[in-house]
This record gives sequence, structure tokens and C-alpha cells, in this order.
Amino acid sequence: MIQKINKLFVFGVALLIGVGLYAGSVYAQTPAWKKTQEVDLSAFRYTIEVSPHSYAVPTVLEVPVVYESVQNKSAVVVGGQGTQPTLYTTDTEHVDMPVHVSLGHMPMTDTPRLSDGKLETTVDFPFDETGTNKVSITVTANEPITTSKLRMVLVPNVAFPHTIAIRTEATTLLAKTELEGSEVRFPKTTATTFFIEFELAQPLRLAEVEFVQESEVVRHASIRFLAQPNTNYTLFVDPDRQYGTLPLGGMSLTDDKGVVSIEGVLNANKLYTPSDEDKDGVPDMHDNCVSVSNSDQIDVDKNGRGDMCDDFDRDGIVTTKDNCPLAPNNDQRDTDGDTMGDVCDEEESRLTERSPWIPWAGMGIAAIVLVGLLFISAGMKPKTGVQVETEEDKVESL
Repeated sequence: MIQKINKLFVFGVALLIGVGLYAGSVYAQTPAWKKTQEVDLSAFRYTIEVSPHSYAVPTVLEVPVVYESVQNKSAVVVGGQGTQPTLYTTDTEHVDMPVHVSLGHMPMTDTPRLSDGKLETTVDFPFDETGTNKVSITVTANEPITTSKLRMVLVPNVAFPHTIAIRTEATTLLAKTELEGSEVRFPKTTATTFFIEFELAQPLRLAEVEFVQESEVVRHASIRFLAQPNTNYTLFVDPDRQYGTLPLGGMSLTDDKGVVSIEGVLNANKLYTPSDEDKDGVPDMHDNCVSVSNSDQIDVDKNGRGDMCDDFDRDGIVTTKDNCPLAPNNDQRDTDGDTMGDVCDEEESRLTERSPWIPWAGMGIAAIVLVGLLFISAGMKPKTGVQVETEEDKVESL
């Protein structure tokens, strides 16, 4: 009996060891991205495979990427001990888009003088004592420019215009105001056409009119990460949603010293699944209700918003939460608690609201009962002059 128990014990131990070895071998073969739960790798659109480097110590590798090919400038790297953060680096330069200045009363050949960068070429705006003395200047670019400042150069001994106004085709950037200097600031705006209007109090002579551009062009972009020797890595690039967070752990990748540049090819991520926040089977990029599940995508009024997240009555409450979706009622008052707002509840469910005469009838009945009780109470008082026989009277009579 004891020998049989010992054999079973030995067999059990051997079985556990075998299972453990098998599980260990499977885990060792499992890709690093399956071992880690730190980030959602299915959120990334692209991957870049990085071959092992031959350096004897950990080295910062830099993989160039085509800046225009990716939308979200972030990435993570998987390999070795798991997932680690990366650094996106860009090299930019300021590039001004060419502009064209035109004037309503000037020949086309004269207008380039205000944007040629030469102070010796000027344009005169005479002052008419009997006229309105308004000057309109239009500045256009072939591509949108971003700016928040207008700079003007006047020739010596010339006064500034009295007022200035600036607008685009879509909005007013600066309402008519007195001009106090050669630079005028306004909210940052991106547009292709700008309109300037001056009111003159003196003759004007301008040398240059310039919208100071804030455009930058990326010349070079790359992704840096710390690579261990003889280790394969995969860069996951361009996420379309939040994928998690990775602490740097005190590591710095900003120092350019010792960085090694390598080649990399951007490939489609086989794990990628398009973002679907509401889990309705329709990717966010095509979903007419990103945050509300509506797999049918019904849009009755064809305004680009699905009925499930639309606000037909414009009361600030979406249809799915509005107890009167077709009648404005941002207070959402529902007196009878039947989930239908008062403003669209044609027949209230409470008895007293269906039959408003009932409360009045109840009060009438209560009044009649009260009066009746008063009369009854008054009739129960004892009559005056009634002889009451006591116990002593009864004894004397005997």
C-alpha cells in the first residue's frame, strides 16, 4: 500500500514538473507584446522592425520616419524586457509662404511694391479733402498662412493712418480702432486672404505691408529608443486612440550624444483594429455617433449626426436622454414621473391630472363632513335644570 502511494506521489511530482517546463517554454516563445499589459498595441496603425545592434552596451537608436505619413506623433517599442517609451524628434525650419498684395485703385503692376522686401519701393495714398479717404488692401497667399501680427513700414516724415480694421473672408480679426504704431496684433488666425482697411487723416506713403507668418516646415522626423545589445525590437507607431502610459523611469533620450541612426520601413500593423469608442461595430472615423452605440447609423435629418446623439429640439440634451426629444425643455420637468416631460405629455398619468375636478370634489365632501360633525357635537350638550339623583338621596328614601 505504501509503495503504491509513493509511486502516485512520484508520478504527481513528475507531472507538475512537466507542465511547468511546457508552460515555461510556451511563455518563452510568446511575443513580448503578448506578455505585457501596459499598452494596447492594437491602437497603432504601423510598425517598424528593428534588427539587433552590435554595440556592447545599451545604445540609443534613432529611426527616421516620413513625418507626413503618420497622424499621431507618438510610438512605443517592444522587445527584450517588454514595452518601453520612445521619443519623437523633429527638426523644423521657418518657411514663409509667398503673398500677393492688391489695392482697389492701383494697377496690378504697382501692387508688388508693398511685398517685395525693398524699402526703396513705395506706394502713395493721396488725401482727398472732400472724399472718404478710405484705403483697402488685400493680402492673399496660394496656401493658408498662420499669423497674429501685421507689420507696416512707412517712409520717414509720414503719419500713420487714423484707424485700421482687419478681417478675413470668414471673420473680423480687428474691429476699426485707432492705429498707434507700425505693428498690430490680433488673435492667431489661419487663412489665405486678409483684408485691411485704413482711414486716413494725412497723406500716406507705405513701403511694406507684411503679415508675420508663424508657419514651420518639418525637415526631419525620427523615433528614438534605448536598445539592448543583440535584441530584436518592434516600433509601434501612430496610435488612433489612448493606448496607455509608460513611465520613463528616469531615462532621458534628449541628449544627441551617442545616438546611432538606422534605417526602418513603415509597415501596416497586423494587430491594428480601428478605434470604436462605443463598441457598436462602426469605427469612430465613420461613426455618426462616436460616443453612443448605434450600429444602424440612422440619421433622419441627414445632418451627419446619428439620431441617437442628435438634439432635434436644440435644448442642449441629446435625444437618448431627452424626455421630450421634439419639444425644448432643458429643465426636463416630469411632474408625474412617467418619463415623459410635462411639455410633451398630452395626458398626464395621475388620476388628479386626468380629472382635475376630483380635488375640488374631495375638498367639498370634507367641508360637508366637518360641518356635520360640528352640529352633532353641539347636540350632545346636557340640558339645563335636570335633577340628578345622588347615592345619599337613594339611602334617605329607604
